[in-house]
Amino acid sequence: MTTHLEYQAAVQRAEAKKASFLANTQLARARVSPSRLKDDAKSSAQKAWHDGNEKAQDTARQHPVAVGAAGVGLIAYLFRRPLYRLVKRGFARLNRPAEPESTATQASLWLKQKLHSAASAARLNGESHEK
Repeated sequence: MTTHLEYQAAVQRAEAKKASFLANTQLARARVSPSRLKDDAKSSAQKAWHDGNEKAQDTARQHPVAVGAAGVGLIAYLFRRPLYRLVKRGFARLNRPAEPESTATQASLWLKQKLHSAASAARLNGESHEK
């Protein structure tokens, strides 16, 4: 009879271990399912983003000048080509020789000179504009 009781106890232990094994297998399957892995990755990425954002805000509050200088440097780097063209164009305008006067200005100067020389010649000849 003891052997029969020992056998029954062994069967019960085996059934318990089998049930535990199957439960652990189901748990492992649930942990490695694609949707669970996706959710875990998503939540871990969101947590990392949130923590990084908080750390960046704390750093910006502690060192505002350094963060501002880094921001200006980044913007200057991103817009380096348009800024270079703008500066180059500005220096080119500064170094350019003076442009000749417009034709209208030259004509008005020529007319003034002619009138002045005609008035001077009339005074030399004794002519007067008064009548």
